[in-house]
Amino acid sequence: MFLDGLRKELQSSQEFLAGQNPSPDNIQDFIRQMKQKVASYEENFEKAKSKFSKLSVPDAILPTSLSTSVNTLVALREEAASLKLRADDVALAREARDTFIRLRR
Repeated sequence: MFLDGLRKELQSSQEFLAGQNPSPDNIQDFIRQMKQKVASYEENFEKAKSKFSKLSVPDAILPTSLSTSVNTLVALREEAASLKLRADDVALAREARDTFIRLRR
């Protein structure tokens, strides 16, 4: 199924990132990729939502795959925000370390 493929892709991306040294560049690149995926999911969701709204289908009977897509989108947004915070923390720690090294000299 489409969503299973997305989950596998997300898992492989996470494993790839975990296998590398956590540098701000790697994390920023991963965040950029996640933002692109989220934008794509949002676009697809909006297209599907507009098609269903034209059909006047009540929300209670929307396909479960659409609901699952919404939940996946929310999870990806949360993960992107978390990764952004981690990247900022790593960048701040490196900056503090570099400043400390300069001050010791």
